[in-house]
Amino acid sequence: MKKYESRVDVQKFLNRPGHHDGAFVRAYVEDTANRGVVKYSYSGEPANYEARTILQIADCSNTSSLEFNVCSSERRANTFYKVDTLIEALQEFREGLVEESTLYKKRQRALDEYKDSKRTEADREREEKAAEKQAEAEKFFADREVQVEVEHD
Repeated sequence: MKKYESRVDVQKFLNRPGHHDGAFVRAYVEDTANRGVVKYSYSGEPANYEARTILQIADCSNTSSLEFNVCSSERRANTFYKVDTLIEALQEFREGLVEESTLYKKRQRALDEYKDSKRTEADREREEKAAEKQAEAEKFFADREVQVEVEHD
């Protein structure tokens, strides 16, 4: 039996380092250039050798494996339709992610500005209260010639 040779053998991690290890894509197409007709042991009839194909996509906890077949004109047409549809869907998915990412960043900036404005308002209120306490203490002790400092929160 001949060793399998690859026409395509790609395995790539889908995440950048530090982002949920384990997600990957694996694409494999056997190179059958040196293969001929084979005899199936159960029937003894000669048959065309069919390339092994693998397409797996995995995230941290799920794996999807898709089947691709080139053994008839109908199956080849379906295989190429499947690949083209996947490419088209991934491109549209990416475009949608770009749009949603832009909207998310815009909302986040507005939220951050809102939080900053509230934080500034709260800081201002604390400063005003501290100044009022200081003024009250200074007024109360002014007759007594005692200097008072009020601690701030």
